[in-house]
This record gives sequence, structure tokens and C-alpha cells, in this order.
Amino acid sequence: NDDRILAHFLTCFLALQIFKIFLAKVKSSLPKNSAPISPKCAISQLKKMSLHIIPNEGYTPNYTRTDITDAFHKAFYFRTDFKGITVGDLRKIINLTRKGI
Repeated sequence: NDDRILAHFLTCFLALQIFKIFLAKVKSSLPKNSAPISPKCAISQLKKMSLHIIPNEGYTPNYTRTDITDAFHKAFYFRTDFKGITVGDLRKIINLTRKGI
């Protein structure tokens, strides 16, 4: 039982650290004149970012661009907001995020 408690603590601690790094990277990518971003706002914006599947073509963005979504794209070197994305392009984005680039 102690191992489970420790495992739970470590999981939560690592998730918090990863989120702090994510938030710091996004904040550094925001334009100088934009309002500061809160953790709650970042999570809310991430939840709103969705893609619509177009059969046999790929994906199209299903969200509104904001300074925060632009900061996500700038911080993590991907764009999903301008045009449709082919399945192959989405796989490339996923592979880049797995490699940590």
C-alpha cells in the first residue's frame, strides 16, 4: 500500500512539473503586449482546440485563433490553425512531440 501511495505522489508531482515547464514555455512565447496567462486559462484553451475530421482528406481546425493558441504553436513548433492538415502531417506533428523537438 505504501508503494501505491508513493507511486501516486510521484505521478502527481511529475505531472505538475511538466505542466509548469509547459506553462513557462507558452508564457515566453506570448507577445510582449498580451495579458498574462493563468494555468486555468491555458487548460481551458487547450480543451477548446479541436480538429474536425474530413474523410479521405485529413483534419481542419475547429477553434478560434487567439494569442494563447498562437503561443502554443510558436512554443511547440506546430501549426494547426491556418489550413487543413493531412493525416501524414498530423502524424509528423505527433512524432515531433514524442521526440521532444
